[in-house]
Amino acid sequence: VTVTTVDKINPDAANGNLVMAGEQLSGRIVIYDFNKYTTTKSLDKMEVKSFNLGHTSDVKYRTGTIFGDILIITGNVAEANTGIYSYSTGKAIWKTSNPGKNPHSIEILPSGNVVIASSTDNKLRLFKTSALKSSSTSAANSYIDYELEDAHGVLWDPTYKVLWALGRYELRAYYIAGNGTSEKLVEATEMRITLPEGHRGGHDLSPDYTNTRYLYITVGEFALKIDKQEHKLMVNYEYSNIFSARNIKGFSNNPLGNFFITGEIETTSFATWCTNSIYYCRYNGTTYEKIKLTSSKVAIYKARSFCGTYQ
Repeated sequence: VTVTTVDKINPDAANGNLVMAGEQLSGRIVIYDFNKYTTTKSLDKMEVKSFNLGHTSDVKYRTGTIFGDILIITGNVAEANTGIYSYSTGKAIWKTSNPGKNPHSIEILPSGNVVIASSTDNKLRLFKTSALKSSSTSAANSYIDYELEDAHGVLWDPTYKVLWALGRYELRAYYIAGNGTSEKLVEATEMRITLPEGHRGGHDLSPDYTNTRYLYITVGEFALKIDKQEHKLMVNYEYSNIFSARNIKGFSNNPLGNFFITGEIETTSFATWCTNSIYYCRYNGTTYEKIKLTSSKVAIYKARSFCGTYQ
């Protein structure tokens, strides 16, 4: 694994506009510094770090886990790059060649266990990766499956202590029962939110880093806001008309309140589901400026704010 650093950056980066993207054309994870927008609109000139870890459908950065500061990745099964990686070295801590069919999202629980959402076989797959700290790799590769139609997103919620999971028709929340390798997912049915007609086909799931009361989900060209306290889905909310793109693949904000969106903005010859642009929605004190940052050398699927915390 090659880790390329162009500029030295603070991995916590809460004070910046760092964005992490799965770049499928060259099989890299790339970190961009959007503060450089003041002098350029070129993504190439914003790149500050990269990892050669293959094609990715999802990547998250998590700090302070039982494995340290890590990247968790879902990717192409043939490359077997789905797993947990050290952020400092880019080396694999754990990988699986059995992440489910068409894995779309990954999350690590506080215990160190990993959950993968795979869309083609409608699965949430809970791996017992916490076993890596006490026993063999074979134990860490054991798993339990849970059904969720067209599973596309998973996200741990430290405020409500639930795992959110997004499928075609609904957003579910799961409590964690048991500890360590005995953990199981138990749905909190009272927190289930059904997606309304015209807003189905859940794809991305992300926290609101400015307010722990909310989450965001994407369906088609819309980013919808979830009020966790009221168990309510909001289609129309302040600035919602700005946060749109064709077939949104990745959507997130950061603690500064800026948003980052990928989708079929400008599809690439490499793959119709990838783009060579990221929308940077920057708050200017009155409203959001929607800025398109581009490179002809990339094919990006999802891009996320580079935040190491769950929310």
